[in-house]
Amino acid sequence: MSEDLLLIQDLSTSYFTSLGEVKAVNGVSLAVQEGEMLGLVGESGCGKTTLGLSIMKLIDPPGRIVSGEILLKDIDLTKKTEKEMRTIRWRDVALIPQSAMNALNPVFKIGQQIAEALRAHERVTTKEAWNRTKQLLEMVGIKEERIRDYPHEFSGGMKQRVSIAMALVCNPDLLISDESTTGLDVMTQAQVLGLIDELQRSLHMAIIMISHDLPLVLDICDSLAIIYAGKLVELAEAKAFADLPVHPYSQGLMHSIPQVHGPQAACKSIPGSPPDMINPPHGCMFHPRCAFAEDVCGKSEPVLKTSRGIRLAACHFADRFGGRKDAKH
Repeated sequence: MSEDLLLIQDLSTSYFTSLGEVKAVNGVSLAVQEGEMLGLVGESGCGKTTLGLSIMKLIDPPGRIVSGEILLKDIDLTKKTEKEMRTIRWRDVALIPQSAMNALNPVFKIGQQIAEALRAHERVTTKEAWNRTKQLLEMVGIKEERIRDYPHEFSGGMKQRVSIAMALVCNPDLLISDESTTGLDVMTQAQVLGLIDELQRSLHMAIIMISHDLPLVLDICDSLAIIYAGKLVELAEAKAFADLPVHPYSQGLMHSIPQVHGPQAACKSIPGSPPDMINPPHGCMFHPRCAFAEDVCGKSEPVLKTSRGIRLAACHFADRFGGRKDAKH
């Protein structure tokens, strides 16, 4: 059995604005095993990116990690200084950021940018860095002769491949992919995701795949974490989740997906929007949008508890509603 590479315990990250505190990540506990691909899914504004940046300790003011632990290989990153984190990023944990296509410096050739990242974190010669750059570009499907080209000479999908190569430059144990296919056409998305899946299997690294695209993560991830309003509401293996989503929010996400196979049914969107995190609702964060809400839902906040013996769901009635495919949202 694989060991936990990353263990997050009761993590909270807030943004302190002039209007009040925004609890973007609120008491999240999560584990990622060695070689596991975990999908982190939720609507925009639910805290996915903030959680990823918290792991990297890249939260800018007015945000900060308020409490909790982030244990990477049993080392608590929350206690590390910025100088110490510079030796951990890239080497132990790397990030493919949102809009990675725009993350490349337009005035430097792609080979220079990758080699510079390697030399900044490893003791290698210029020749060694250049050879490693060639290997990485070949690994992501870019021919060696393109190494001296500038970013503007690449298509969106090729830029994404360069960004992936750069993230892999120091062979990290954990890769965080934050909406890495956003802005790409469907065919290019499939190619990039196929590449990430292939690299994960060949390099046996752990990946956190942050996305709002549920079909995407169901297709390639081992397990899923569903996040809503800064809180985890469900944890499950991908296959079990696809068969029987437990939390009403998870069911709503599943019902919003067009069915390709089996009987055709109209998609059902989840009514309303995620809550205002400066003035969040009492009790369960999802209850104002939930078709199954009862009085207790607006008074008491549910905890993430075992449901059906094999998974976790934060719902007062998880056992009652778990797996109902006739839920109407």
